[in-house]
Amino acid sequence: MIKKISIIAMMLAMVLVSTQSIKANELKYDLQYNETSQTIVSEIFELLKTNHAKSDAEKIDIISSYFLDTPYVADRMVGSNDMKEELVIDLEGLDCFTYLDYLEAFRRSTNEAEFIQNLEKVRYIDGQVDYLKRKHFYSDWYTENTVIATDLLTKDGQYKDIVATDVVGLNDNGKGGSYIPNLETRERDINYVPRDGITVEFLKTLQNGDYIGLRREIAGLDVTHTGLIIQKEDGTYMRHASSSKSTRKVVDQLLTDYLGINTGVKGVLFFRSNAQFQDLTRTITVNYLDKDNNVIRV
Repeated sequence: MIKKISIIAMMLAMVLVSTQSIKANELKYDLQYNETSQTIVSEIFELLKTNHAKSDAEKIDIISSYFLDTPYVADRMVGSNDMKEELVIDLEGLDCFTYLDYLEAFRRSTNEAEFIQNLEKVRYIDGQVDYLKRKHFYSDWYTENTVIATDLLTKDGQYKDIVATDVVGLNDNGKGGSYIPNLETRERDINYVPRDGITVEFLKTLQNGDYIGLRREIAGLDVTHTGLIIQKEDGTYMRHASSSKSTRKVVDQLLTDYLGINTGVKGVLFFRSNAQFQDLTRTITVNYLDKDNNVIRV
């Protein structure tokens, strides 16, 4: 008996195949992505698959903790006004912002190919891998295309009584110039909780995986450091790629301890991802039909 695959099943199968891999000649940019980082990506998806029944808060704790003790490496991105931008995927060395880039891309993906595609969207405005389209500022995550997160401090007015706002000319270095040549200055309202508002009661309202940014009084910048919230029995931690000379790796640190050491921090921004972890256990069923459209057991 001759078997044939129904048109719908065939289309589904094609979709499944198309998300499994990306050929190098399909990319419109140069990709830096070594074998070690590819292995790490595979291991992360295995972790997510094994823990598919856990909550999103538990999953972000699991995958972010995978990177604990990963070395801090600055200036890993490749691109400038004079150099072609490349998409860098380097999971062996992280800075505070690329760490969050990767975590957010994992939230949105079910396989390696989707991870690469979602990293484009997380790291670049409109997903265009170009230096001037890179999301250079933390608040780009909730203002520029594609929107990645929600500014928690404006959500439903929950925190209106403790929030302060600065109007910042992003990219204006305060000396008549800019940090990034050829990138326009963008005036933006930056909402933050002043350091004296970071109380135990406030911190209890945050969730595992909420993103945070540390704000200092520096012209043209919204934040100078980033991390994510991890709630533990003994308090609220910031999991972050620390550039401290005594650390220089991904660590967990009580947020109150960090603020106690870094007295120049004016306040803290809080974002929440607008994505949920994807179901890695989903499957596609292909029905084989005979010439009379009867399902054939295989």
